[in-house]
Amino acid sequence: HRAYCYLLLPKKRSVSPTAARRLKAIEEFSELGAGFQIAMRDLEIRGAGNILGKEQSGHIAVVGYEMYCQLLDSSVRQLAGKPAETHRHVHVDLGLEAFISRSYIPSDRQRMEIYRRVARCQTTEDVEQLAGDLLDAFGPLDEQVKLLLDLTEIKSLAGMLGIDSIILVAPDLVFGVRDFKLADKFLNGAPGSVRLPDAKTAHWRPPRGYLEMPTMLYVLRKRLSDAAASL
Repeated sequence: HRAYCYLLLPKKRSVSPTAARRLKAIEEFSELGAGFQIAMRDLEIRGAGNILGKEQSGHIAVVGYEMYCQLLDSSVRQLAGKPAETHRHVHVDLGLEAFISRSYIPSDRQRMEIYRRVARCQTTEDVEQLAGDLLDAFGPLDEQVKLLLDLTEIKSLAGMLGIDSIILVAPDLVFGVRDFKLADKFLNGAPGSVRLPDAKTAHWRPPRGYLEMPTMLYVLRKRLSDAAASL
């Protein structure tokens, strides 16, 4: 049964700016299961407070909750003498359009949230988890969403192999490489020919027909996945 809550105020009493923001959050996050988003918005409004204290004051609203958590994790790792975890953005341009259509997710806010999750995916497991969540929440994936997830998986695998960019410049795929020792696991033995014009670039010219869809995506995912598995 759907529940309702009526919040009433005397006509002469005004709502404070903070209360107005909280009411706006309740109005914005009204769908089933939105309690977590409401809690996060409340945390941003009132501040996260001291990590080891009781005070509820802070500057989390200035940078946002996610960035706050990233900064906190980085500081904790630094104090513990652990290496910082860095998420490298891999640029992939294969001349394809991948997006989340309104017909699949009508809500603008929900689409933006999914785009944020896509941007946070760092491993194939992250992509698989996101695909499962989308299937549960919105039904079978349409072709554009499948393509978006395929490209996201390619980015995550490429990042593991020391590759910063993959750009289609027919008839070649041009790779920007930061670590050839890792990237060689992908490039070595690739069908066709591989040229290394400089210390940061590799040109792979696959056999005719490899650059056609969906063959190109399949070959990239398969070779990147096999190479990453050998790490």
